[in-house]
Amino acid sequence: MAFSLNLLAWSWFFSDGPHNLGLDPHPDSWGGRWRFLTFWGLNVNLIMTGGALLSEFKIVKLPTWICTHAVIHSTVVMILYWSLVAIDPLLVRVPGRYLPWYIEYQVHLLTGFLCYIEAFKYTGAFKELKKDLLMINFMNVTYISWVEFVIFPMSGHPCNKAGTVCGFPYPFLNEIPTSERIGLYVFSTVFVFMFYFFVRKTILHFKNKKL
Repeated sequence: MAFSLNLLAWSWFFSDGPHNLGLDPHPDSWGGRWRFLTFWGLNVNLIMTGGALLSEFKIVKLPTWICTHAVIHSTVVMILYWSLVAIDPLLVRVPGRYLPWYIEYQVHLLTGFLCYIEAFKYTGAFKELKKDLLMINFMNVTYISWVEFVIFPMSGHPCNKAGTVCGFPYPFLNEIPTSERIGLYVFSTVFVFMFYFFVRKTILHFKNKKL
């Protein structure tokens, strides 16, 4: 089920759906859908749930660090996205370019919950500490670098309200100075690692109780 829903959401982005709703990538926004952390997460979840399905049939053995990363990534997307939407939807949504509600809730909420169920009940996660931390840090640094050194300098949309800073995929990033962006990246990184250790300790605690 989790794989099917992830595949449907992923397929929607490459169908006529976005075009029919006027959601094609802006011509001055480089990177297309890969600009957004949510789309990175959707692809990770698709790999994880697809790998879990293949594992059930003994076709491949899914590395547990992929499951761990999918869980952490999905959680970060859910917390950041809905927190910013609660403050002001325009912090993460470009005016006039909104996902259909069923896709929005799928990629920003349901996908994450299904990922938890898949990882903890069927696949397992948080078993390889060093590999988990290495992959989480690698993906974190990769996305930040992608946004700062590729997406931002090569894009001219969206812009801040003054029209002086353009190119970051999320509107709020165009509104804050470089020092605050760096602070946000540091805070997000620390939060991700703290959350990882909290969830890992909780999961291992309950597994040990069952034993």
